[in-house]
Amino acid sequence: YMGIFNMKTGARMVALIDLKLAESAERYEDMAKSVAALSKISGGLAGEERNILSIAYKNILEKKRNAWKTISDAGKKETRPIEKIYAQDYMAEIASEIETLCKELISLIEKDILPNVKEPEPKIYYLKMIGDYYRYWSECAAGGKQGEIAKKAQAIYEDATLFASENVLCSHPIRLGLALNYAVLYAEILKDKTIACKIAQQAVEKGRSDQSKLSEVMQKDSAQIMQTLKNNIKSWKDPESEPDLPNNIE
Repeated sequence: YMGIFNMKTGARMVALIDLKLAESAERYEDMAKSVAALSKISGGLAGEERNILSIAYKNILEKKRNAWKTISDAGKKETRPIEKIYAQDYMAEIASEIETLCKELISLIEKDILPNVKEPEPKIYYLKMIGDYYRYWSECAAGGKQGEIAKKAQAIYEDATLFASENVLCSHPIRLGLALNYAVLYAEILKDKTIACKIAQQAVEKGRSDQSKLSEVMQKDSAQIMQTLKNNIKSWKDPESEPDLPNNIE
């Protein structure tokens, strides 16, 4: 048993060294590989490691999402049929890369991380992340597949919302962040801004009820997310207005 323990400890140490080096060099693909290896060795991730997982995949994905949106905008402006075809092919290639990345992270969380999570807060965090990556995937999914993937995001967000309502304060930043991103799914993917506003408004109203129970630091985080929720409600009700802050929490 001691030999197995030492092997696992040594493997974890190597994975941590790789992770720190990759992080210092901002090599996000390497960060993602190292933190994935760490989760498999450890059967989970500590708080800071969890943040690194989010940062690594967010940065890899953001480049692909931005590329897809840029080509999409260019294709819409293009008038020549051949150029439109090339743009569509290129978008499909990028969409395939996004799908692969989202599937990779979702599988990692579901198979290697979530089964070992015992505390409510990290469980909500990971459920929200699964919902987020289904949402990102659905953004660029073609035809009927978009609805299928969006429904998976919707189901995960609903499960996470129910679990959060039973385990953390209404004003907890992780619960508010979940509501924020769930509302964004309805507004941007499911195209139902009425429900999006309802989700966001309920989160703000409930969040006010117990905000005083949070620590000072968490109160600031909570207030910031509630302001973003309010900005989104205003934007969704009045398309001419623009939110002052990013409209979702990564």
